[in-house]
Amino acid sequence: MTFEQILVLGGYFSIKEITDDTAHAEDAENRKYRCGITNQEVKDKLYPVLMSYVVSFQDELGSPLATALNNVKAALRHGDIAQLCFSFNEILSYVRYDAYKAMASRDKQGKASAQTQSKATAEGAQETEAPVGQETEAQNVQNQGEEKKVKPEPESFYRTLLKLALCSESIMIEDEVANKHGRSDLEATTKNHFYIFELKRLEGYSEATIKKRLDDGEKQILSRMYGNNRHPELPKTMVVLVISDTFREICGWRRFKVQRIAQELVVVERHDELLAVVPQAYESELSLVSHKNSTTASTT
Repeated sequence: MTFEQILVLGGYFSIKEITDDTAHAEDAENRKYRCGITNQEVKDKLYPVLMSYVVSFQDELGSPLATALNNVKAALRHGDIAQLCFSFNEILSYVRYDAYKAMASRDKQGKASAQTQSKATAEGAQETEAPVGQETEAQNVQNQGEEKKVKPEPESFYRTLLKLALCSESIMIEDEVANKHGRSDLEATTKNHFYIFELKRLEGYSEATIKKRLDDGEKQILSRMYGNNRHPELPKTMVVLVISDTFREICGWRRFKVQRIAQELVVVERHDELLAVVPQAYESELSLVSHKNSTTASTT
């Protein structure tokens, strides 16, 4: 029996769904499941333990890390996305190096598995032709599109870490919230505001590529109408975070608000910031150079 199975049987985790890449496995033993914390009571007790483990138990009261964890929550409650990003980057600097290595290893394995699955699906669709309107099962799987693909491992890692950092009695956090168009990365509800987060990864660091990833995130939120029918009583703010895989920090963010016109969401306020990146110790040894200047752009 595995540790994961013990968590499910003990009631800490509950099975939410079968992962898309194994849903059609003939043998049930080859299926993988996406699990979640069972309820809020378990969540309140387990999240601090998980966060402590990821940061090597350096979050004792009064420590710089504990201060950063408090600051990231306070920043969201006050709607200060700049401070949230600054504090979350401080938290990322405490994450165990072996956690990053494990994440990279799983990401590599996941990409290899996805390529194999995609190739097998494509071959199956080519081997069996069907009349128009009567697609085969293999063709249906192939046509489900990128929305059905499993999130890249690093993106899931950063999303989970942000979820752990923000979770508190005054902030309700949900990840991968689905509507008929797709799934948002993270949604956070405070007493008087509703936030929708989209995380984007970036290799390296350049102003042009950061802005492109910010644009990609905004387009995704708008086209898939994340959070459209949730908490209509609260004002909403959409947030795109771009995280550098090289520096393992947030290197840019965008905050924007939308107004519904006819059947479309139109941006009515937008604010961008590109952040200075501080290399970790091992990055300095690899001669990775930090960009010292940050830029700000605002559109209203």
